[in-house]
Amino acid sequence: MSEEDREDLEWACPVAALDRAVTLYVVAEDPVGRALDIAQRAYEIAGRDLSLLPKPLLPVLLVSELECETAVNGLLGWLDNSSGANAVETAVVLEEIGAKQVALLVREALAFFPSSPSKDWTVRREQIARLPEPAVHRIGEIGRAILEWPDDVNALLATQILRDSRVIFGKS
Repeated sequence: MSEEDREDLEWACPVAALDRAVTLYVVAEDPVGRALDIAQRAYEIAGRDLSLLPKPLLPVLLVSELECETAVNGLLGWLDNSSGANAVETAVVLEEIGAKQVALLVREALAFFPSSPSKDWTVRREQIARLPEPAVHRIGEIGRAILEWPDDVNALLATQILRDSRVIFGKS
C-alpha cells in the first residue's frame, strides 16, 4: 500500500490513527449511512482487503453487501458476486452484532459448500455450478427469509456503530 493510500485510509478509518488525540464527531441523522460511506471508501482504498479495515467497519460493510446483493440477485447472486468471498466473515459479524437468526440462515446456506465458499471467484463459481437443484432451491428460500430480517439488523448495526463511534467517526 502506498503512503498516499495509507493516508487516505487513515482519513477514512480514524482507528488507524488512534495513537493521536481523537475527537468524537456525532453523526446524529444517519449513523448507519455515514458509517457505510466510510466503510465503502476504506474498503476500496484498502484494495478490497478486509484485513486492512478496522473491525468496527466490518458489520456495516458486510451486512450492506448481503442486503443489497441478495435483494437484487438472490442469495446465490450474493455468493457469486465478489462479496461472496466474505460469506463466512459476514456470518461472523452478524453473530457479533446480535443478529443470531440471520447468522443462522447465512450459515445454513454456507453448509451446502463442502468446506466453505472459496475466496477465489473462479473456484466459488464452480462450487455454485455443482450445487444440486434441491440445494439451489433451499438457498433461494434462505435468501428470501434473510430479506424478511428476523432480527432488527438496522437497530443492531446502529447500536454497534454508536458504541464504536470514536473509531468510526473520530478525527485526529
